[in-house]
Amino acid sequence: MTEQRTSNDHVDRTVLPRAVVQSKEDVRKPCNTELVDALFSALGWEAALVDTVEAEDQGPYDMNGPWVLSIDDDSELSFSLKVRLARKGIDVLRASEGMQGFRYAFAKPPKAIVLDYEMPDVNGDYVLRRLKENHVTRSIPVLVLTGHRDGKLKHKMFSLGASSFLTKPVRWEVLWSEIQKHVLPPKTAATCPL
Repeated sequence: MTEQRTSNDHVDRTVLPRAVVQSKEDVRKPCNTELVDALFSALGWEAALVDTVEAEDQGPYDMNGPWVLSIDDDSELSFSLKVRLARKGIDVLRASEGMQGFRYAFAKPPKAIVLDYEMPDVNGDYVLRRLKENHVTRSIPVLVLTGHRDGKLKHKMFSLGASSFLTKPVRWEVLWSEIQKHVLPPKTAATCPL
């Protein structure tokens, strides 16, 4: 590999094979799910990410207990979710970008995902599609949280496999009701004495 400097770059970049990435803009373009999955498997990232998943300034996580993945660029919303769910014994890991969230979910599937629709790198529909196409992440319940109140968008997200569609601002009770359906074990029916 060689190093190259262009007028648009402020730092040296290593030239990667064209099939991997052509430019900074290419990172945002959709890519072949099977290719990415095969790459993760070949590199052994499933095991590596499980052992080292630590988001910036968020601390380590007990990924053996119940946890929820928040894929949202809004740090305040994710922090609020983390504080409230911690009181319920549920950990929250935040991914500030869609593809970062996909990688976290692929590495160690959470009990549920709270997915923002509008993010800097890719939209929520792209992330949801990727999650539902992949055999590792397909069964994870995804709760879409968005400021959009478009009925067509709601229909689209449900058709892609969303478990819930909630609009911001959302009341905590409503969000908790949806999360607990997927994170907490089902309540056992009370038994009646004979």
